[in-house]
Amino acid sequence: MTKPEFVLFYLDNLFVGLFILCIYSLLSYVLFKKHIYSIFDPMLFFLTLSICAHTVVFVLYYFHKLDSFYFYFFIYTQIAFTIGWLLNKPIKPKKIQAVQFVYGKFSKYIYYISFFLFFTSQLIVYWVKGIPLFMEFRLETFKSGNGFGFLGRIIFLTSIISYSVGIFKLIYLKQSILNRNFDYIVIFFCIIVQIFSGSKLGLLFPVFNAFIVMFFSLKFNLFRAKEKKFERYMYYMTFASIPLGILTVIIQNDSGSTVLEGLVTVALRFVNTGDIFYMSWVNDVISTFPNKVSDGFFAIFSDVLGTLRIMPRSELPQHLGLQVIWELNGTKDFMGPNLRHNVFGIFYFGGYGAILYSFVLGGLVGFIRNRLYFKVPNNILGLSIYSILFQIALYIPQDFSSMAMSYLFTFLLIFPFLIIGSLLLARAS
Repeated sequence: MTKPEFVLFYLDNLFVGLFILCIYSLLSYVLFKKHIYSIFDPMLFFLTLSICAHTVVFVLYYFHKLDSFYFYFFIYTQIAFTIGWLLNKPIKPKKIQAVQFVYGKFSKYIYYISFFLFFTSQLIVYWVKGIPLFMEFRLETFKSGNGFGFLGRIIFLTSIISYSVGIFKLIYLKQSILNRNFDYIVIFFCIIVQIFSGSKLGLLFPVFNAFIVMFFSLKFNLFRAKEKKFERYMYYMTFASIPLGILTVIIQNDSGSTVLEGLVTVALRFVNTGDIFYMSWVNDVISTFPNKVSDGFFAIFSDVLGTLRIMPRSELPQHLGLQVIWELNGTKDFMGPNLRHNVFGIFYFGGYGAILYSFVLGGLVGFIRNRLYFKVPNNILGLSIYSILFQIALYIPQDFSSMAMSYLFTFLLIFPFLIIGSLLLARAS
């Protein structure tokens, strides 16, 4: 089933879809309410996307568009993922033992180095490739080779560190006017980059990152008078993300769009997070592709194996989402659906192997969100690690084999060099 076919199908059965959405949302609220720490917790947003995606499966099965095998193993894998997550007990903010915070030389240098790398890498991309907001295929910005993939890795990592430390300093530290103005420049640049990214909801990510910073700050004895004021800004940015998303749709649509069309496009973005389900499972399209268990492991680590030249990329499995959309559309576009853990696991590991795969991923999400909080150092280094991995965890249910693993590999590849460079400068000064 193609995307236009599904949109028409879903709109024709909108009331059924909304009813299932309400029931599934209520069940998810009961299960995860203790694991969502704030309205600004990014997992609330990504959980909402997952709920909308999962609703697609129920609607398809209700109208006999889906084979029972896929439906039931979708249920089993989702239960396994949830159990893995919930086995990690949620953090109880009131029981956190706060300690003193010290902003030392290392903290200063990792902040400055990160922003320098972020700023220069991003400007190089804009100069050579253009601004993604005004590009027809914004997601291909870092896929054309010539080193832009590596620049993309630097930007992902250093943008999170820059924004996290900048927000932390502005809210909690007493500083000179010069340092405070520098932090404002960092934050302003980070927000502009999100707007220029072309993402329909890009303005939400600075809000999410700010929540992570404020959540991590509970570990310290800090002056918190500025928190409520900053939370107001977070509300403003959240509300502003809707008209900005509509404006993004209008800008990216060459033929022109009305405000209503932009709003509908943003709304359908939530439902279409389940595109891999209707594209791959309806009419059993995915069964036409060859598969074996070893390919699943190579697919998970394809970014690592390809980047390090351990294996030629031509010999690694192609992203399954791309294979599906190529089969449906008959074109070789490099924009495909996110490969959710259910689809990936069932295809490569079979039904029962997929249950174990989903359980492990759910446990990984729960560990990063809940236990890692107490494992990282109580300083800017710990804030940086937690902020990066917290955001990587958001992509594990969506597309672990591609997005999450790529971000995790980026973290392991570049972050140690940032630490070493910062330590050397701190000791030399």
